[in-house]
Amino acid sequence: MMNSPSRPLPTSKEVAIPSSKKSANSNLLLVVLPLVILGLYFGKKYFFPAEEDQIHRRMDELAELISKDKDEFIIDATKKVHQALEFFLPPFQLRLEGDHEKAYRDFDVEDKQRIREALVPFKFKYPKLKVRFQNVRITVEKTKTAASSTATIRLDYDSESEGPVYDLYPNQLGWIKSKGVWHINDVSIDMRAPD
Repeated sequence: MMNSPSRPLPTSKEVAIPSSKKSANSNLLLVVLPLVILGLYFGKKYFFPAEEDQIHRRMDELAELISKDKDEFIIDATKKVHQALEFFLPPFQLRLEGDHEKAYRDFDVEDKQRIREALVPFKFKYPKLKVRFQNVRITVEKTKTAASSTATIRLDYDSESEGPVYDLYPNQLGWIKSKGVWHINDVSIDMRAPD
């Protein structure tokens, strides 16, 4: 019997990967990696939006709730006004400035019912009312619990005497974050006629 030279036992498995598999894996990585990065970016933006984006979204939702379609029933208008009032965190301040007078008022929880009663008939004053916030600028404090926004409120409506018309009102809103949700606690609207 011949003594065969002893070979060392392999310490790890060595597998040779064919070069065609290496390039396929590289190509797959080149396709998947950008998709993962895009998914993380848009996922973060959608599921964890910036404070400014959250406020802007709340402003759009509020404008939609205040708006009225031609065929809107009073029950639907009442529900929308009730939902719109949930955007305000009492006590909140309302300041209106007109050409010849100014009005300031603090509202608390009990005032919400009176506001609701006043807003529903206002919505039915016009057959159609579209509310939009334009030129929005939002500033969030470093604590991320308070913010302010400036914008122009655009009211598009059908007037019986003039047909479709619109009005523009500069405004400023104060925001406060409560239980993870942004609420309005200060409203200032300039109702003066433009120069």
